[in-house]
Amino acid sequence: MDSRRLEHLIAVAEEGNFAKAAERCSLTQPALSRSIQTLEQELEVVLFDRHAKGATLTSVGRVVVEQARAVLREMRTLVRDVSLLKRHDHGHLVIGTGSFPATAILPDALATLLREHPNVSSRVQSGDSEQLLAALYREEMDFFISNVRGLPQDDALLIEILHQEEACYFVRPGHPLLNLARPRPADLLQYPLVTTRVPPQLDKEWYDACGLPPGQLPRLALEGDGIPLLNAVATKSDAILITYPSALKDKLVQQLLVPLTVTDAFKIIGQFALVRLAERTPSPAAERFISILKESLELSGMASAL
Repeated sequence: MDSRRLEHLIAVAEEGNFAKAAERCSLTQPALSRSIQTLEQELEVVLFDRHAKGATLTSVGRVVVEQARAVLREMRTLVRDVSLLKRHDHGHLVIGTGSFPATAILPDALATLLREHPNVSSRVQSGDSEQLLAALYREEMDFFISNVRGLPQDDALLIEILHQEEACYFVRPGHPLLNLARPRPADLLQYPLVTTRVPPQLDKEWYDACGLPPGQLPRLALEGDGIPLLNAVATKSDAILITYPSALKDKLVQQLLVPLTVTDAFKIIGQFALVRLAERTPSPAAERFISILKESLELSGMASAL
């Protein structure tokens, strides 16, 4: 059904006269009459009673006119919303994130999005890579940003590395290990280890670097997704925090935790990437946010390792 015919229908109903309606629609009267006749044939109903003074809606015609107004109103809303989406002035985003991106990668980009596009709403969902991947497959989010080391290869995914960084060891000032000239991985095992979730494929390499006998694993005293919580625990105990330096941007935290140089330490390299479904076209809002995110990483220098 042609929307123009619905407009013609409403014009005749409001003018009550084919001649006036034709002038309003910039049509000849015969062309307008043909348009209404075609609409009546499509619907298989009579919409107007024609008479010498003009045209009057039938009972069916009155119902159709009300429905036509609603349809045209929805169509105008659709066109407006698409226009807003294209200008990034409307839309909704669901972003998945791991603990490190939530602390070090996303805040600046989200702040820019809110400042430049206040009508775009966002929801951030946290989790580890497995949880985020499952949610992405269920199409519950637009994309996620997380450490992708160990993420399964899948042609259904588009994975774009945004940032790479080596994890380091941090302790409170005055920690006993700071008195050692060259602390080694085995020395770390005398103290509680706290960290974000370690990808399973790193376990064996990391444990081998600690010089443990086969089958004996170091105990992670605290493992979690909340970096601020882990930071606070490390500042108030002899725990050793294993995290990425960019997660300790806060100057107060930098005063409360100091890096611990460990001889022959196993290097834990985080590969933080944006992951989305290959066959799903990003929304305009998602495309805009991804652009903002990359610009933010460039400005902060975090994209330099790519």
